[in-house]
Formats: sequence, structure tokens, C-alpha cells
Amino acid sequence: MSDSAMELMFNPDLFSQGQRLASVMAASQFLPAHLKSKSSQAETVANCYQVIVQAQRWGMDPYQVANHTFSVGGRLGYDGQLIASVVHGRSNLDGRLVCKYDGTGDNRKITIIGRFKDEQESRTIEMTVAQGKAATQQVHRMWTSDPDQKLWYSGVLKWARRHCPEVVLGVRAEDEDFSHPETIVVAQQPRTANAKALEVLGVAEESAVATEGTPVAQESVGE
Repeated sequence: MSDSAMELMFNPDLFSQGQRLASVMAASQFLPAHLKSKSSQAETVANCYQVIVQAQRWGMDPYQVANHTFSVGGRLGYDGQLIASVVHGRSNLDGRLVCKYDGTGDNRKITIIGRFKDEQESRTIEMTVAQGKAATQQVHRMWTSDPDQKLWYSGVLKWARRHCPEVVLGVRAEDEDFSHPETIVVAQQPRTANAKALEVLGVAEESAVATEGTPVAQESVGE
């Protein structure tokens, strides 16, 4: 998180300044409907403050950021245009991300290529229309009307999550599916010298030692 975004939350003077700006935003008739609370003006101000902090983190105009937000599964989501702008502006890229397309229909695939300024090798991801549709809460109209553009928007977010997650930390796209938590398989790690020493000393480990690489538990967690 940027120092300026931290100060907005923890510096009393800047917090008050941000709160005043949030109050002005909350009073605007052009504020997106999902940011307007149905119960209290204070909640609307709090929603606006969240947008302001995020905009400060990215070095962007909070009004512009607000206009590119959505309500996604009870969280604040952002549209593909904004996410692409953030990735290009904040991820220390050498130039811009490049995309290549191949295939048709649900097998239509995008390859996104980018290189950081301090690296020699490019980093890539691939994504198909079928993969994009499967990851969404409901099939976005762009998957039908403009699949190449939607592949680009979704692919840029995937590229950033893999190669510079700090830039898009906590960012959700407007059509992502939150109804099914991700299942994580926890594998037992190989026994270390310390573990063996504890056994010799008669100190019990917290969990039984399983065969190396054997899955021992499954946990369902949210994103």
C-alpha cells in the first residue's frame, strides 16, 4: 500500500480531509447507485472513503475511479478498463502489455505478454473464452458482443495477479463469481532435521507425519 493511502487512514489531519471529500462525493447526484446506502448517509460517506483510499493508492482521480466501480458479491468491484489502466500505470512495465489472439468461439485464446523494466525475460499468460466464462458470476454480454475486448480485460487482470499481485491486491472484476469458495489442498511437508530432533527428544509434533507429498487436509476459503 502506498504511504499516501496509509496516511489517509492513519494520519488524523489527512483522514479529516479525506472524510470531507467523501462527504462531498456522497452528496453528488451523479454518484453511482451502488455506492449510495439505503440506510444512512454515513454509510454512503464510508463507501466513498473506500473509493478515495483506493484511488490514492493508485494515484488516480477518485471521481474517475468511482465511475468504474461495481458491487460484486458484496464487495467493491472494478471494470476492465480501470484495471487495465492501473496495471499499465503502476506495474513498472517496459512499454505496454502486448496481446495475441488465436482460435474461434469458446476456444478463442488470448496470450498477453509483458516485461518489467528491471528484467530481461517477458512474462506471459494465456486465457480462453471458455475459461473466462467459467470464472464469471454470470456470462458478461461482452463475451458475446466483443469477446476479444473481454479477453483483454480479463486477461490483463489474470496477468497482473500472477506477475505483479501487489498492484491489484484486493481488486475484483465486475463479473467474477464468488458463489463457490476455492478449495485449497494442504500437503504434508517433508520431515525436517528439526522434526526428527524433536522426536528424539520425545517432543510431540502438532500433527502426525504423513507420507511426503500426501494431501492431509482440505479447507474451503474465500478469495
